Amino acid sequence: MAVSRQMISVVAGETFSWASGSWTELSVTGPAGTGNLAYDAKTSQLIFLGQPDVTNGPCSTWSWNGVRWRPLTPTHEPPSGQGLASLAYDTTSTQLLYVAAVGATTQTEETWMWSGDNWAEMAPVSSPPPRNDAALAYDSATRDLILFGGYVVTSSQLLRLDDTWQWDGSN
Repeated sequence: MAVSRQMISVVAGETFSWASGSWTELSVTGPAGTGNLAYDAKTSQLIFLGQPDVTNGPCSTWSWNGVRWRPLTPTHEPPSGQGLASLAYDTTSTQLLYVAAVGATTQTEETWMWSGDNWAEMAPVSSPPPRNDAALAYDSATRDLILFGGYVVTSSQLLRLDDTWQWDGSN
């Protein structure tokens, strides 16, 4: 079943739909906590990757088919601690790309791909430095995903990042 033309948001375990200029809470059971949501054109579903608590807890993957949420059971999932990550569909590879800073004090950047049924950690030769809340979107002109900005938390402040990174499918 293809996802109908609707805008969906998940906030603290509640699912909302945007229609006629306003948000309406849907009476569905779905993912809890915080996470990332992107449309997977290959499977015609929205994919949610998140965790019940932004500071701990395992990640979980869910799909939205336009009517209800379904928990998925991939054999591999990104680790916890990634509530402020970036998720977008790569039209060229027909997979979702997930970029996240992992770790509370010493962060590392991790890149994961969703194939439609499983997550696989990528090992790019070069990666952006760890960051939170970066924008990630597909650029049809270059046929690449573009990651921009975000911020880094230091011991005394938030540092805004204004750099741009291009994902070509493997690096």
